[in-house]
Parts: sequence; C-alpha cells; structure tokens
Amino acid sequence: MIRSPLGVAEAGAIWVTQAELVVNALGVLSQHLVVLLDPAAIVSTMHDAYDRLDLDASPYGVFMAGPSATGDIEGVIVQGAQGARSLAVFLSPR
Repeated sequence: MIRSPLGVAEAGAIWVTQAELVVNALGVLSQHLVVLLDPAAIVSTMHDAYDRLDLDASPYGVFMAGPSATGDIEGVIVQGAQGARSLAVFLSPR
C-alpha cells in the first residue's frame, strides 16, 4: 500500500514518485496495488495537475490510471502487461 500526493478526476489517475514507491519498480511489478488518496488532493484536469507538480523535485514520477492490459492481433488480452493487474484507490484524508 502506498499514498499518492495527487489525483486527477478527468483521467482517473494518481501521481506517484520514488518518494512514495520507495522502489520505482513497485508500481509496475506489483500484482495488486492499493493506493490511499486524500480527497482534498484531487484536481479536475491534467492541466491542473501539472500546475501543482514540481517535476524537478523527483527524478522519477508517473501518473497511473488503473490496471494495465494489452492485446495481440488474435484478440488475446493479457492483464498486467506493463503494470499492476489491479489498482484500487481508497479515499483517506490525511
């Protein structure tokens, strides 16, 4: 379980950096990822999110927007191909 400092309503995304992940690969190698998010930290749009971010503050940061999936030409879907198979966000005030 990790805590996200920022959520984006229009994209259904959360922002995490290496400060929250501790190990950068945690966000993409986890089978199931649980994220706590303060409702006061949710902004409406990605434009609002980028206005609040200091991209120079961390060498690694990523917006995550749910479980990863990919499909091939035969229609075979693979869940968790580039990230966690499931991502659950729980609203939790600080």
